[in-house]
Amino acid sequence: MSVSEVRNVLQLTGHRYGRTLVPFSAEDKEALKYKTEKCFKMLGFTKAENVCDMLLTLSLKLQSHLQHNNNNSNH
Repeated sequence: MSVSEVRNVLQLTGHRYGRTLVPFSAEDKEALKYKTEKCFKMLGFTKAENVCDMLLTLSLKLQSHLQHNNNNSNH
């Protein structure tokens, strides 16, 4: 292999930043991916008199429970 030849395994993707070539590996690309979690949230508005107290209480308890579980899974 001559000096001007570079084996494919040694090649690294890079991006030009001004006159500088900045290396950008597959690990860098993976780290910058936007990460999401599966979820579905729906927002709605209505008058308070249209929501029964029991439904509101259950909703708040469920939200509190989910938030508590989420906080515990992060530690």
